[in-house]
Amino acid sequence: MGRRLKQLGVVPERMIFSSALRAAETARLIAGEVGIAPDGCVEDRRLYASSVTALFYVIHELDDGLSCVALVGHNPEMTELARHFAPQAPDMATCAVAQLELEAGSWLDVDTVGVTRALFDAPGKGHD
Repeated sequence: MGRRLKQLGVVPERMIFSSALRAAETARLIAGEVGIAPDGCVEDRRLYASSVTALFYVIHELDDGLSCVALVGHNPEMTELARHFAPQAPDMATCAVAQLELEAGSWLDVDTVGVTRALFDAPGKGHD
């Protein structure tokens, strides 16, 4: 999935991941593929056994100087978060990616704005 993101030109400036071992390993593998520096990867325990409300707390705390951020978490929260923005979002399978472009001027506003683009990808969808 990291290679696919890189091919699309998606290089998050920050990757925030759950404290679960598998999520941390996945985040670090993807970060390595897309070229995120180790200091751009941040563990946040709030992404483990969470809720969409808790995910928005994490998002609201982001620095407005960041324009592209990746969250690596768990279901059902990640599917619910994707569907908050794009009701047509599929179930977020293991290592699935939801790429959402939002109209927000600040991370504080993301839960109240529209999506200008939503792309979904997952392992096994026929890509390399």
